[in-house]
Amino acid sequence: MGNMTKNKSSCVDVVTVGQSAANSAPTQADTARLALVNDAQATDLALDADAAIHARNSLETMLAHQMATAHRLAMKFAQAADEWLLKASAPDGTFNRVHVMAMEQAQRSAHVSGRMMRAFDDGLLTLARVRGGGEQKVTVVHQHVQVAGGQVAVAGSIQTGTGSTTKGAP
Repeated sequence: MGNMTKNKSSCVDVVTVGQSAANSAPTQADTARLALVNDAQATDLALDADAAIHARNSLETMLAHQMATAHRLAMKFAQAADEWLLKASAPDGTFNRVHVMAMEQAQRSAHVSGRMMRAFDDGLLTLARVRGGGEQKVTVVHQHVQVAGGQVAVAGSIQTGTGSTTKGAP
């Protein structure tokens, strides 16, 4: 799925997906995926993301397209938030209902932008997990030591004044 190229002369119909060195014809799934990305107005971003991550299979291609769409929406909502903030600022320092409504819209747009940025970040983490072969395993061992009569128990390495290392209790 990795090597996607786009003919700049038209829309999705002329997008080709290179599945092998022979650049075989796109599958129905490829065409459907690209149509969805085109509907989301993120075709160029999606093709670039797919090429940038060197998608190895259809799932990585879909993830690249989702990330591209999330990025596009994050930027569009950030732009909308900025525009609403400009509408919310009163030149004379007074605020009326229109200014308050504009500030609320700016806040909503900024919130959606942040959520889309988080979705993009989650996509990057997902790609890293998929390619990294799974999850890391951490084993925590708890030891309980009973000490009686004012004695002290020490766990780990101890550096003494002579430069020697001892382990365990003294």
